Formats: sequence, C-alpha cells, structure tokens
Amino acid sequence: MTPGASSRYASAAIAVALAGGAVTLLSWGPVPPAGQRPPMAVAHYDDMSPQVNPRPTAAGSPDAATSEASQRIARIPAREREPAQLSIPDLGIDADVLRTWMDGGGSIVVPEDVMVTGWFDGSRRLDAVYGSTVIVGHRDSATQGTGALYAIEELPQGAPITVIDRSGVEHEFVVESIEVIDKDVLPQEAPRIFTHRGPYRLVLITCGGAFDESARSYLSNVVITALPA
Repeated sequence: MTPGASSRYASAAIAVALAGGAVTLLSWGPVPPAGQRPPMAVAHYDDMSPQVNPRPTAAGSPDAATSEASQRIARIPAREREPAQLSIPDLGIDADVLRTWMDGGGSIVVPEDVMVTGWFDGSRRLDAVYGSTVIVGHRDSATQGTGALYAIEELPQGAPITVIDRSGVEHEFVVESIEVIDKDVLPQEAPRIFTHRGPYRLVLITCGGAFDESARSYLSNVVITALPA
C-alpha cells in the first residue's frame, strides 16, 4: 500500500484539525545528506537485532532467555504479531490499530479517523526482543472531536496498556516515562524513540504541549514509553 492509497489515512503533516486549523501531529525524518530525500519506511523489518548473541548459552542465563524468545518469535507469522487493538483503561481508550508508514517527505501517515491509531511499519512488531513498537494517533479534531490518544500525557507511571495482536493475543505493558518533546527537537530524539536496538518497548506518540493559535498547531509531541509488564 502506498501513501494516499486510502481515504482512511491522512498525512501526519495535515492529520488533525482543531477549531478549524490544521495541527501537525508528527513529522519526523532522519536528517539526510544534502540534496537527498529522507528514506521511505521499510515495510518488513526483522524483529531480531543482527547483534543477537550466536554463542552457546547456559540454561537459565539471560542469553539463553533471549535465544528462547527469538525462537518463539520465529514460530509465529510476522503479520500475526502486528498490533490490531490498543487499550488504555485509565483513560477509557479502546482503539483499532491499522498499519501505517512513512511518506516520502519523512512524515508518518496517520489514519484519518481520529479514533483509530496506526502502527508504524518501520518499527518492531509485538513481542520483539529488541527495539520499539511505535503506535501513533490523533489528539483531537475540530470536526471529529476527541481523538484516540487524547490526554495520554496524564497517564501516571505504571499505568497499564494492552495491545492485542492480529491473532488475538494480548500484550501487556506498563508506562515507564511520559515526555513532551518540542517538534523542533524531535528529529534529534528520533534515533532513540524509533530505535531497533536496546530493551524492547512500546512507544505511543501524539501531538500536545502548548497550542500556537496563529499557526493553529501544537508545538510539541507527547511520547509515552511503556515496558512489557
């Protein structure tokens, strides 16, 4: 599927509206060499780091646990581990999750329906061993009202989040951190947020922070990081 192929989606750069004005939700891309466009999202990333330890491991060791996890993942079809439903009980959120991508301009494409979220297909699938599963969504809309990720910055540390995959399996997380990051700073933070390495985590992103009345745009993005429960 290519950006713009479905009316269910809108570019993140024009995704939401508040009081009649367009609000940027998320517009991120790695800084490319001069004259070169940012890379497109890759639809099928491995869920294992190429640095997975290939050495023999003793039973019960951390490396053995990692090896067992990678073997378990290998037995499950990749598509079945894509997010399909997002639930945040503390905020009464229960939203569908559709697959989404990055457009040629470096913006993540977001479902047009503000009550639907999107799993960025350049991020890890659920139950990966390393890196981030990234889900993006709207905060609100002048025409549609409150969005699926409205007020997620109010979540306390330790709040539960459940993501259900396409096979119906529930994946439980707890909130570790809540950040409000200026959109001008987000490109510098992107390697950390969208990483394919490090401890596995869930990342939720929406717009937030102060609202610029003249530009009709939020000035920041809210980034929630949650770890497997």
